[in-house]
Amino acid sequence: MQPREIYLRDLRQEIKREGAQGLLIPHADCFQSENLGERDQHLWWLTGFTGSAGLLIVLPSVAALFVDGRYTLQAMQQVQTQEYSVEPYSVKNIVHWLKHHSQKEDIILYDPWLHTAHQIKNYERKITEAGLILQPCDRNLVQQVWTDPPKESQKPFKVHPLKWTGKSSKEKIKQIAQTIKDQNCTQLVITDPCSLAWLLNLRGEDVPYTPDCRAFAILDHSAAVKVFTDLRKVTEEVKTACGKEVLWYDFGQFSKFLEQTAGQCVMMDPLQVPQKVFIELSKAKASLLERSDPCLLARALKNSCEQEGARTAHQRDGVAMVHFLAWLSEQGQDQRVSEIGACEYLHQQRRAQPYFQGESFPTISGVGPHGAIVHYTPTPETNAYLGPNSIYLVDSGGQYYDGTTDVTR
Repeated sequence: MQPREIYLRDLRQEIKREGAQGLLIPHADCFQSENLGERDQHLWWLTGFTGSAGLLIVLPSVAALFVDGRYTLQAMQQVQTQEYSVEPYSVKNIVHWLKHHSQKEDIILYDPWLHTAHQIKNYERKITEAGLILQPCDRNLVQQVWTDPPKESQKPFKVHPLKWTGKSSKEKIKQIAQTIKDQNCTQLVITDPCSLAWLLNLRGEDVPYTPDCRAFAILDHSAAVKVFTDLRKVTEEVKTACGKEVLWYDFGQFSKFLEQTAGQCVMMDPLQVPQKVFIELSKAKASLLERSDPCLLARALKNSCEQEGARTAHQRDGVAMVHFLAWLSEQGQDQRVSEIGACEYLHQQRRAQPYFQGESFPTISGVGPHGAIVHYTPTPETNAYLGPNSIYLVDSGGQYYDGTTDVTR
């Protein structure tokens, strides 16, 4: 029996202990991030699949991994056990598969921290229509059977200075607080780490490729902010930069403050907020106003400093790309350059540029048939060499202090 088949067996026992027949396991963490820390890579641990989106469903005798068109080929190549089928992702397909493999009134569990309120609303309506019961589970059952999961990151947050942001965190907080007032609300719940990084002018190193801040926040209409995170990441420099208006709490206290929202109008984004937060606010009898996270538009409307940063970041990144393409034109015809070798050389050229912090996503470096795999990333097992008359695809990007790039050639 392969290790992943053992994991699946143990997981089914946990589902049975809960008195249920199935479990939904998304590619997600409690922040609904696309890039996950190692500890949250549940789909990879159970199946071997490394894509950035997907949903696994485990039932007593069958299991299926649902992926969108970007990952159909990748999933079929990576899933390392015959226990899982690979299915096209859509709510309609998910419900059809569940209905075909389940009995009426079977209980399908989900972790309410790992699905948004919007997702559960969609799933619940369709699954209930199919005669099944969708039910939240207080335990993360995958973590229950993962005997030696990786440790969570404890790297401290970093202050992102005004010369890169063009606007202080105090100004941004006042701006969003005014939006809350304009909506006649008293509080805004923020669960998107990218919004928190923008709002507080901070950066983090918890997950690869995305320097966001793993934290939740409650922003009051009076411009007071409560931030909930691992306090080991909060240095004195961070506290000083954010000012007295920002109060820092441990993650464990987040639910306690949600319970204190009775009778208050709380703004939340159902496309981002975990279902668990929605449940807690509903239980507290808060008046909920479902609106898009106001930080999203504010993040998109770049000030002059951010615009200039984006331009200069792309100019420096362009220098790296030109050096790479010149090298590729000389070396690539002789079958001496591999997909991984090209990745490494391109990364070396970016690293030589000022303000480079890392890649903005895993480099897609595919020759020949690999170019048809939408999010293909070479591994030692799949690494192929470039040669005459071969088509080569490279899609890559860099994170710089002043901007982010994404270039396909």
